[in-house]
Amino acid sequence: MNYTQTFKPKNVIELIYKYGNDIVPGFYLNDIDVKVYDRVYRYFFKDQYFESLQPSYRLNKGLLVLGNVGVGKSVMLQVFYDVLKHYNRLYSNIPKLKYFSSELDKATEHFQSFEIYKANDLSGLYSKSGYEIIEQHTVKSYMRQNGINNKDYPLSICYDDLGAEEQYSSHYGCKVNVLKEILLKRYDLFMAKNMRTIITTNLSSEQIQSYYGERVLSRLREMVNVVKYPGFDRRK
Repeated sequence: MNYTQTFKPKNVIELIYKYGNDIVPGFYLNDIDVKVYDRVYRYFFKDQYFESLQPSYRLNKGLLVLGNVGVGKSVMLQVFYDVLKHYNRLYSNIPKLKYFSSELDKATEHFQSFEIYKANDLSGLYSKSGYEIIEQHTVKSYMRQNGINNKDYPLSICYDDLGAEEQYSSHYGCKVNVLKEILLKRYDLFMAKNMRTIITTNLSSEQIQSYYGERVLSRLREMVNVVKYPGFDRRK
């Protein structure tokens, strides 16, 4: 099987519109959207051209999508989540790939999947379950094989709408800035295990520093590729 044939841009564009319309009826991409989607597409599908777009861009890093409220950041990440899930289903249903991990690795080396969590939800989950939530997103954030974490395969996770959550959450009197703890620990795991983190936010660099501290801002600069999504609130 020629794996690269599956990843023709035309196929991906068709899927972007398919899943985009599932999320937002009447979904369309204007000229600004196309430029942003093209950049993010090249990232998720591991196109080496992505690294030529900015001196700091690297495919082994995560992704930080910055933009105003309502420009379409969350929709875009959900669309790419669905597109990549489509390809995962495609390969997992091929018997040869399903049972031979080396073949599956060869097929999936062309793209990187991820999970999505609302930043606001994590604050609430910490209040209920405590530090276990932070561990699930850091030291336990690996693909599972035969019921155990495979530390050769760290999970890429998207934290959607960073900054919308309560700054501090409390579990039995222990107050924690949950996303700050997660991002700092995922930075360590990025350095050690190449664990990628994806973020969408309306916050500026100054606001990120105010919410999470200078250490988080400094580490984000090292662990993510920054993509700016121009535009104004489409919901108005």
